[in-house]
Amino acid sequence: MSRTLICAIQIGSSRLCAAAAWRDQTGHCEIAAIETEQASGCIQKGCVVDTDTTAAHIRSLVTKLSNRLKQDDCRGIDAAYIGIGGISMHNVLHHANVNLEEGRQVDVDIVTSLHQQSLEYSVDGYETLAIEPMGYTLDDIDCLNPHGRTGSRLTAHHQLIVGQHRLGDGVRAAMQKADVRLAGIIATPISVAQILSADERQRGCCLIDIGHSLTTVSVWVNGSLQHLATIPFGGNAVTKDIARANAISLEEAEAKKTSMTELDIVSQCRYEEIATNVAHQLELSGHRDHLVAGAIVTGGASLQHGLVKLIGEQLGISRIAARGYSTLCFGLSDRKPQLAALTTMIGLCTANCESKPVAPTQITDVMPVESSQPTQPAKKTDTEESKTEPGTTPTNIDDTTTPSKPTGIKRFFRDLFSGIDDQ
Repeated sequence: MSRTLICAIQIGSSRLCAAAAWRDQTGHCEIAAIETEQASGCIQKGCVVDTDTTAAHIRSLVTKLSNRLKQDDCRGIDAAYIGIGGISMHNVLHHANVNLEEGRQVDVDIVTSLHQQSLEYSVDGYETLAIEPMGYTLDDIDCLNPHGRTGSRLTAHHQLIVGQHRLGDGVRAAMQKADVRLAGIIATPISVAQILSADERQRGCCLIDIGHSLTTVSVWVNGSLQHLATIPFGGNAVTKDIARANAISLEEAEAKKTSMTELDIVSQCRYEEIATNVAHQLELSGHRDHLVAGAIVTGGASLQHGLVKLIGEQLGISRIAARGYSTLCFGLSDRKPQLAALTTMIGLCTANCESKPVAPTQITDVMPVESSQPTQPAKKTDTEESKTEPGTTPTNIDDTTTPSKPTGIKRFFRDLFSGIDDQ
C-alpha cells in the first residue's frame, strides 16, 4: 500500500517542534518521529524576528527527521507545512454572495467560487490564513449545506482567520533561506481546535490554548467558530514573575514553577489575570451563556498544577478540563497538551513532503557541430616524433591520404584540444 510522508513544523516563541508522519490511502496517519529545538529568541509573539536563526532551526529539524526516517527507506524530506499563531491573529466575519441562474441547483463549483471570493477579500494590513465556514443563506432560508437546492441568491457566511502580513512573510523568508519548500501555512488556532469533538462544537465550547507568550481563545457554538482572539501573555509571564519575586534566574524560576504542587500567590495572581482576559473575550463573543460543553484548556502551561481549577472558578464554568490531542489515528503517545499544536497539524496536511527520487544520469557521446572547413591533423613536435615506437610508421603530415576520422567522444576531445600548440 502506497504511503504519503507528511512533515509539519510548529513555530513557537519558546521552541520549534517538528513531526513526520506516514499517511496511508485510507487517511490513517502514524507519527514516525518528533523533534524539537529551542527558539533562542528568533521567534517573538509568534512572529519571526531573526530569519537566519529560524532558517537554521528549520533546516536542522528537517535533517534530524530525515535521518530518523532512513530506517523506513525514506529518501528524505524536502518540504514542510508551517503552523503559526501570533498576537495579531483574530477572526473577521465575511459574507460572500452570488446570484443564481433560474433553475440551477447549487453545486460544488458555486460553493468553491464563494470560498474563493472570501479568500480574495482584503483586510487592510492583514493576510487571510484560513477560512472557517459558518453556514449559508439561500434567499431567506438558513442552511448548513445548500448542495442540490435552488434559489435566486446564495450567501456564504465565513469566518476569516487573519494575521498581520509579517507573520506569513517571516515564515516564507525563513523557509526559502532554509532551502525547504513551503507546502502550506496552517493557522494554529484552527488546527488545535481538532481536540474538540463535534458534539462539543455543536453544544458550545471555549478552547483556551495557553502557550509560552500567548494565550489563544476560540469560541465554538452551533458547530462553527464564533470568536477568536489572542491575549498577549502566557506561561512565560508567570516564570518572569516568579524570577522577580524570588530574585532568581529564569531557568530556576521555570524549574520552580513546574515543580509546584499548588499555585503560590505570585503565579496565582498572573493566572487570574489571564483568566480575566479570557472572560472578557467570552463577553465580546456574545456566547458567554451558550457554553453548554464547558471549556477545554490546552498548551504547555495547562500542565501547571491547580491551573485548570483556578480558570474554571474565574470563568464560572464547572465543566472544564485539560486536554491534549486524543484522536486514535496516531501511533505514538502524543496526547500531551504541549504537543497539541504540532500533532493536530498532521490531520490538515495532505501534500507529500518526501524528496523526489533522482533520475539516473545518462552519459551520451557529445557530437560537435561539423566545421565547414576540413579539419587538419595537429602537428607533432620534434619531441613527439622522437618517441615513436620502433616498428611503427610515423604519420606524414604532407601525405595527401585522408586519415580515418575518430567519432563520438574521441572526436570531441580531439577538436577541443587541436591547435592549442599553435596559439
